[in-house]
Amino acid sequence: MGDSTTSTERPTPRGPGRPPRSPEARAAQRARLLEAAFAAVRRHGPDTSVEEMATEAGVSKPVLYSEFGDKYGIAEAMAVALVEQGERQLMRELADGGTIDLRRALHLAVEEFFDVVTADPDVYGFIFRSIRTSDGGLLDNALMRSLVSRFQRVAGVLVPDADPDALRLAAHGTFGFIMSAIESWNAHRTPARDAAIELIVGILTDGLASARPAGDTGG
Repeated sequence: MGDSTTSTERPTPRGPGRPPRSPEARAAQRARLLEAAFAAVRRHGPDTSVEEMATEAGVSKPVLYSEFGDKYGIAEAMAVALVEQGERQLMRELADGGTIDLRRALHLAVEEFFDVVTADPDVYGFIFRSIRTSDGGLLDNALMRSLVSRFQRVAGVLVPDADPDALRLAAHGTFGFIMSAIESWNAHRTPARDAAIELIVGILTDGLASARPAGDTGG
C-alpha cells in the first residue's frame, strides 16, 4: 500500500510548555519507532505505508515524519541499522580473536547480506524499493554511505597500504556486485548457498587485493 502524505501533514515544532527530551530519551524513542517500522514491514510486506508503521508504533504519522523526515528517511534508517548490526558481528570476532583476515571479514559481510535478502525479504524489498525510486540513485543513499564508510574503515585495517581512492571505488563496486549476485542466487537458488558465498568472497578477495599500490604483493 502506498503513502501519499504531503508536507502539510508534517508536525509543528515542540511547544514552549514541553521541556526538551534528553539525548537518551530521544535515542530510545527513535529506536522504538524504528523497531516498530521493521515489525510493520515484516507484517505487511515491502509496500508498507507510513500509516501502517505509525499504527504498529502506536503513534501518529507526524511523529514518524518528525523523527525520520519521510518514508525514504525511514528506509534509510532501517538500512543503517542493518549495516551496524553486521559491523557489530565483525567487531565481536575481532575482539574475540584479536585479528581477522580479509577473507573472513568479507565472508561475514556476504553472509550478512545473504541473510537480509533471503531471510528478511520484505525488509530488503522495502529498503531497495525506496532507494530505487528516490532521486538520489544507487550511490546517494544512507545504505551506500554507511557501507562505504564501514568498508573503508575495515579495509583500512586489513589492507592498510591500499589507495583511499581505490578503496572508495572498490566499496561502491562491491556493493553493486554483492547485491546483484545475491539477487541472482535468490532467483535461481544455484549453486548451493555455501558455494555461492565462497565464490563471491573469492572474487572480492582478489579484487580488494588489487587496491594495493602497484608492485606491492602484501607480504
